[in-house]
Amino acid sequence: MIVFLDTEFTDFIDCELVSIGMVTECGRQFYAEVLDFDRAKCTEFVRSAVLPLLGQLPDTIVMRAELGSALHTWFAELAVPVTIAIDYSADWELLVHALDGELPASVVGRLDLASIAESAVFTLAAAGYHAAPGRPWHHALHDARGMRAGYLAVESNALQARIPETDRRGRRTHVELSDIPAPYRDEFTAWLASKPKQQAAADASAVRRSAWREWLVLRFSER
Repeated sequence: MIVFLDTEFTDFIDCELVSIGMVTECGRQFYAEVLDFDRAKCTEFVRSAVLPLLGQLPDTIVMRAELGSALHTWFAELAVPVTIAIDYSADWELLVHALDGELPASVVGRLDLASIAESAVFTLAAAGYHAAPGRPWHHALHDARGMRAGYLAVESNALQARIPETDRRGRRTHVELSDIPAPYRDEFTAWLASKPKQQAAADASAVRRSAWREWLVLRFSER
């Protein structure tokens, strides 16, 4: 499972966590605002663009000493191997610090999105997320969700590009199951099994392209 992470902090030099937001691929989220950070350390940008966005979500304010426990509890509830996706290295460092230097056993690595974050597909999808009312930039949770939207758009485009226009019988209406890379193939076939009408349209090796497209929309849409 990929968890998309974003943080807001006081200053690049004298860095202290202000808020942290995380969202999984399937939309589960964590958000917390630190009550006892030193506001005197904040840059003018943070004062004008970040601080006014705080306090808008209920039950998200914590003391710094409480944050590590809350984070460990959330990761434990995921109960699966987790890769943390970031687009800035300081976000990872602030997460580790908030966890008191002890990563949960479920966290198996990190994914640097910097290489795709500047792509047109990623930036347009992220901007599209933030364009909706109530989804401001420079809010840790919404920035994490915008990152998720960008990543899902890139993954969806890449996945579609790997599927040939026709199957091995020359049919444009079908997709060969063997052309779908793992683990997406397993996800897709599990979904297909829950859809009797779509399953009936499949044969042993191929499935109707309409079913494939329906799953793509469901799997990679922003929720």
